[in-house]
Parts: sequence; C-alpha cells; structure tokens
Amino acid sequence: MATIEYYYSNGIYVANPITNDKGEITGYSVTQSKLTKEQYEKAKEVIMGLNAYGFTQAEEAAQRKAAQEWAEKEIQKIKREPKF
Repeated sequence: MATIEYYYSNGIYVANPITNDKGEITGYSVTQSKLTKEQYEKAKEVIMGLNAYGFTQAEEAAQRKAAQEWAEKEIQKIKREPKF
C-alpha cells in the first residue's frame, strides 16, 4: 500500500516514446506523473481484494482447481504404471 501512496503523493516515473515524422520511435522522455484520485482509489480497491499471494479469490479458486485436476491425472498415471 505504501507504494501506491507514494505514487499518489510523489508520482511514478513514466517513459514516453518520442517519434519522428515517420512514426518511428527515436527515443524516450521520462516524466514523473502522480496518480489521480480516481486511479489511487481504484488501485487501493484492487490491492485490498488480493490475498497474501497477490491473487483474487476467483484466481486462487481457479488455480486450486487446476492443481487438483493435475494431481488427479498424475495419480491416475501412477496407478496405470506396471508394478514390478
């Protein structure tokens, strides 16, 4: 949360491409831009909805389901292997 507060109070450095008349990137300019109040509030909302691993509840549930399905397939493979 401290990082978002820093970006809101002090700004974040942003690299913006500089182009020539042909639209080709010839360099970059670096500026420091502060988050708007709306961006700050949205970022806080998103961060507060994440777990300790940085996932939403839906993302974590999907990962757990995928891991369970993978584990079940691996168990089935082991069961099919010939026993000596």
